[in-house]
Amino acid sequence: MVRRVVKLNIAGRVHIRGFDWHPNDPNAVRACPYGVVGDRLWVRESWKTYATLDHLPPSKIKPWGPGMEYLAGGSTAMGQPLHGMGKSRPSISMPRWASRIDLEITGVRIERLNQISNEDILREGIRSESCNICVHTGGSGCDHCLSLVKPFRELWDSINGKTPGKTWDDNPFVWVVEFKRGEK
Repeated sequence: MVRRVVKLNIAGRVHIRGFDWHPNDPNAVRACPYGVVGDRLWVRESWKTYATLDHLPPSKIKPWGPGMEYLAGGSTAMGQPLHGMGKSRPSISMPRWASRIDLEITGVRIERLNQISNEDILREGIRSESCNICVHTGGSGCDHCLSLVKPFRELWDSINGKTPGKTWDDNPFVWVVEFKRGEK
């Protein structure tokens, strides 16, 4: 699950392809720039390949099977060590063929940022340091948790807090995109 701020037009509506919807209108989810239910997304990661390919822009590296190393861990070398790896490349430059993770959108909705539940905070990736039950079970929340809102709020504001209208205190409308890992 991920949340992103909804961009509203001057009239406070979601606009796409000539249509305007109020964020509370169920049809507004059709305007989600991240996709609709059933769409497949691919995840970009920081990566590197052989140093002999460092002179090439990512678009010129062909999917003929160069060794790939993902900075988050793992490689395409089937467990074999990769030697002669080149420079690290940012995730934004990863070609589609090099992605190892696909996501399928399972839900899209619009809500106010402050409506987030502890369960959704866990689904966003925040873990409770005060509750080993949630940490060890993958978390769907429990009565023993202290509120997870504070660490989520701090993370949200560290990412979005410099932009007026996007802070936790501003309580903007957000896209809530739910997904599951898809088959590659």
